[in-house]
Amino acid sequence: LTIKAGSIYVGAAAKIIGFCIKDAAAGGSYGGAVVFNGGNGPIEKCFISGCKTTGVLKPAFFKSYVTVTDCVCSNNAGGLSWCRASGCTIVRNTATSGAGGCGSCVLNDCEIVGNGIHGVTLANGTVRNCLIAGNKANNGGAGVYQTGGTMEFCTIVGNTSVNIKNSGIYLNGVSAVNRYNIIYANGKGIESEPKCNLDFVKAQTFAKNIVLPATDGMD
Repeated sequence: LTIKAGSIYVGAAAKIIGFCIKDAAAGGSYGGAVVFNGGNGPIEKCFISGCKTTGVLKPAFFKSYVTVTDCVCSNNAGGLSWCRASGCTIVRNTATSGAGGCGSCVLNDCEIVGNGIHGVTLANGTVRNCLIAGNKANNGGAGVYQTGGTMEFCTIVGNTSVNIKNSGIYLNGVSAVNRYNIIYANGKGIESEPKCNLDFVKAQTFAKNIVLPATDGMD
């Protein structure tokens, strides 16, 4: 079933499986091609593309996640927000604020590729076993902008920021845990903002990662 130029607004528990959603405008008062205003899904095996708003979202004040499985979200004005996603492909989405790829999400086995601004913004929750590649931003953290939560067993590669060095990962906050990741060929790799406790970040938060040279050399 294809839904074109319309959005899905879910006010209670519902399952959305096997839909193709294209060219949607914002749904309800909160935006989103698929908006969960209460229930947590799941949404499975859906293709969401070309929408003038975020692909799937749940308003932040609920402080809970929509379950998203085996979906493709591409070429929208934002990918996922407040979702618990697994096996998803989030590609070529572009937002003017927040995350073009995934914002405030729990992610497992996902591909977040070619989004802007930022591939992933992470303040809580866990991002695990994901490919984060080719994302862009004007400022730091084109791949990952992390202020909290845990990122582990991910590959962060080929992300670029225009105006600042730390294109791969931007760490800003001592509560962030970043470990067991492979980070390479980003604009300038990883750098922590000075207001972070750098010793704590190095010894506790940023640990057991493999960091290889950036495309234009690391400082």
